[in-house]
Amino acid sequence: MATEKQLKYWATLKGKKPNIPSRKGIPSWNKGLHVSTNDNFYKGNDLGKVNKGRKISKEQKKQISLANKGRKLSSHHIKRIIVSNTGKKRSLEFITRISGEGNPMWGKINVAMLGDKNHNWKGGITHINKKIRESFDYEEWRTKVFQRDDYTCQHCGQIGGYLQADHIKPFAFFLELRFDVSNGRTLCLKCHRKTDTWGARVFKSVESVG
Repeated sequence: MATEKQLKYWATLKGKKPNIPSRKGIPSWNKGLHVSTNDNFYKGNDLGKVNKGRKISKEQKKQISLANKGRKLSSHHIKRIIVSNTGKKRSLEFITRISGEGNPMWGKINVAMLGDKNHNWKGGITHINKKIRESFDYEEWRTKVFQRDDYTCQHCGQIGGYLQADHIKPFAFFLELRFDVSNGRTLCLKCHRKTDTWGARVFKSVESVG
C-alpha cells in the first residue's frame, strides 16, 4: 500500500517526460556483429569452460529438465553439436562407465511395458529379425564391436559421431554369425551405404557367394 507522501510525489510526475538523454545518432555497441556460422568457430571454443566443475543441485536439474521438455532443436543448433563432437575421442573410463555393466540401466527391463501391456502393441506382428535387432544380446554385440574398433569407422577412420555396427556376412542369411563379434565392423553411415550388403545389394552379394 502506497503512503500519502508517495501518492503526492507520483501526482507531481504525471504528464512529465523522463529526463533521459537521447541516444539519437549514437550507434549501438553491437551494431554489425553477428554470430559466426563457420564450423571452426565451434571447435575448441571456451564457451563451456565457464561452467566447468560447477555443481548443479537436484532442484536446478529438475528446473532445466522442465524448461527443455518438448523443446525442438533447430538445424543450426544440431549442426553445432555435431561439429563440436566431431573428432572427439572418448576416454576409456568414459566408455567403460556408459557401456555394459557400467551403465545404470544395464540388464534392467520394464516388465510393465512388455508385450500387450505396451501402448504400441499390435497383436504380436513384429518380424523376428526386428525383435532380434532390438534384443539385449544384439545391443551387447553392437557395443563389443564398437569397443573393439575404438569407436572408429574401419573404412574412412571417422572417430565418434553417428556410427553403425555392420555384419560382414549379412545378418539375414548367416544366423549362426549374428552375435559373432569377429563378423562385425564399425562403419559410419556414409561408408556403410557403399558396402555390398547395404539394402537390396545384399541379395546380389549372397548370390555371388553362393
